[in-house]
Amino acid sequence: MTAHYLIHEYRLPKPGDTVLIHAAAGGLGLLLVQWARHLGARVIGTVSIEEKAKAARAVGADEMILYTSRTSSRKRSQPISLIWRAISISGGTLHSYTQTREELIRRASDVLKGIHEGWLQLNIDRVFPLAEAAEAQRRLEARAT
Repeated sequence: MTAHYLIHEYRLPKPGDTVLIHAAAGGLGLLLVQWARHLGARVIGTVSIEEKAKAARAVGADEMILYTSRTSSRKRSQPISLIWRAISISGGTLHSYTQTREELIRRASDVLKGIHEGWLQLNIDRVFPLAEAAEAQRRLEARAT
């Protein structure tokens, strides 16, 4: 529902728009890539390694910027050119974007509809039992998920 909120409340991409998604292979990033592509946008993603670039491409990213790679300097100039048309999004909690029951139901319904239609796919890396919560946190901090 966070991806739904960000896409629909800040700037709904239209067909032909270009969208830059940072951390495109993260949990939220992969959902944003899919949602933006579903709406017809061209998606450029940023990631740290090629393995993550492959994951983002697999869900629809058109182009990837590996920000740790020396060969990405040419592509870096492309997001820099987008800065003047960009908006920044940060913060927010579940309460921020589900202020009413109707809003919660609308967002949840849209997410479930996307999953049912097959254009929104979830990527569950691994399920941890509660006893391994510390390991789950270490993996998140190490950006290994």
